[in-house]
Formats: sequence, structure tokens, C-alpha cells
Amino acid sequence: TFMQGDAFKYRPEKPVDWLLSDIIAFPERLIELVTTWVSERLCRNFVVTIKFKGGESYHLLEPFKLFLREHTKYYDLRHLHVNKNEVTAMGMLE
Repeated sequence: TFMQGDAFKYRPEKPVDWLLSDIIAFPERLIELVTTWVSERLCRNFVVTIKFKGGESYHLLEPFKLFLREHTKYYDLRHLHVNKNEVTAMGMLE
């Protein structure tokens, strides 16, 4: 199903299996997106790319890690080799 709209405002009617995101936005907005979907249990799994400008905002990942540790069964944050200033956040809720 194709839908056009604001990804930051969208909420599924019922939980979905996956949240996949490669949105270009400030890291704070992407972390907030994942935090909302995880805390409201809108997805069962997620893979989201968090984009940074240089290294000055990487400190935002520390509180995000604490949140994920408390609200997921499994999570991982990876700086993949080909992603210069991006971190891939992935996790499983159940």
C-alpha cells in the first residue's frame, strides 16, 4: 500500500511487523520517531538510519541506548562501514 504524508505524524491502526526508515532529518527527530513507535508498541521490529552532520550529535545516542535497553528485547546500534555519518538502529520488541 502506498501512502503519502508526514512520516513523523503517521500511526498505524494496529501494530505492524516492521518500522523501516531511511528519512533525512535531524537525529533528534529520528530518535523521537523510534521512541514513539517503541513506547506505543506500534511495531514489533525496527531498522532505522539516524543521520548525523559530523560527530557533534553522537552524544544523543547515550540516552537513546538506555531507552532501548529498557523497552526492547534486543537492540543494536551500528555504524556500518559504508555509512559515513549514519548509525543504524535495529531492534526487536517481543
